[in-house]
Amino acid sequence: MGGRGAVVNVLVSAALGALVGLSVLAVVASLRGVQLFPSAHQRLAKMQERNERFSLWLLLAIVAAFAVWAVTGWPVAGAWVFCAALAFPLVSGSSTNPMSDIDKVEAIATWTEQIRDTMNASAGLQQALVATAAHGPVPIAPELQAFARRAPRGDLAAALVQLGDDLEHPSADMVVAGLLAATELDAGRLVPLLSRLAASIRDEARMRVRIEVGRARVRTSMRIVATCVAATILLLVVAGGDLLDGYNSVAGQLWLIVVGGLVVGAVFASRKLSEIPQPERFVARRRFT
Repeated sequence: MGGRGAVVNVLVSAALGALVGLSVLAVVASLRGVQLFPSAHQRLAKMQERNERFSLWLLLAIVAAFAVWAVTGWPVAGAWVFCAALAFPLVSGSSTNPMSDIDKVEAIATWTEQIRDTMNASAGLQQALVATAAHGPVPIAPELQAFARRAPRGDLAAALVQLGDDLEHPSADMVVAGLLAATELDAGRLVPLLSRLAASIRDEARMRVRIEVGRARVRTSMRIVATCVAATILLLVVAGGDLLDGYNSVAGQLWLIVVGGLVVGAVFASRKLSEIPQPERFVARRRFT
């Protein structure tokens, strides 16, 4: 028993020592302004923000659904109002901002040109990466600053792979793949490669702007149609009188399900057609092959 107790004491002491060491490491990292798990911290912050917005919107959707049910006496109408309220950010385009993605593409192109120009000034690859990342374009500044803190302290290739994961964009994957090849092979041809990549990425940004201008008109037309349909339904409910008595039966409620399903299918089909397909992540695919 005495030997077993000694072993337990040693294990407890080792665990306490490890906790003390981790605490000291966390304090030193916080004093230096370094996040130990930057990607996890960003994901948790985004997840918390999305959860807060979703909770508020869910509460509003439930209140609206019960209000419609109480006014009309139609449970199917309340269910459709609940679904419409939850889908409203998707239909209105507030869930995703196309211009923010365009700004991100242009920022990646700008950073690529900064690396090229810095290397033309007789700077080494790692020096150019750290110098440009510390003062990178605003849309991708947090990811680049995290890379600037990681690169001088460890493996440059690993820091570049982490940068690709943080940026999470196909255009960034192409740039990161070129930089990774330069770290492993010869960086002599990197400058012309960066020039071609920057030109290609800027062409992509211009293409997205033209597409977004055309689709903005389509979204405006969809909002006008949706507003007219909602106003017509509201007018019928308020002043329809005997016109809506048929929906008080079970068959009428079933017809509401059919009509609502057609509307939902049309909305999601139009939304799917308006999305720009993204290619697969180049660096991520390379990692698993």
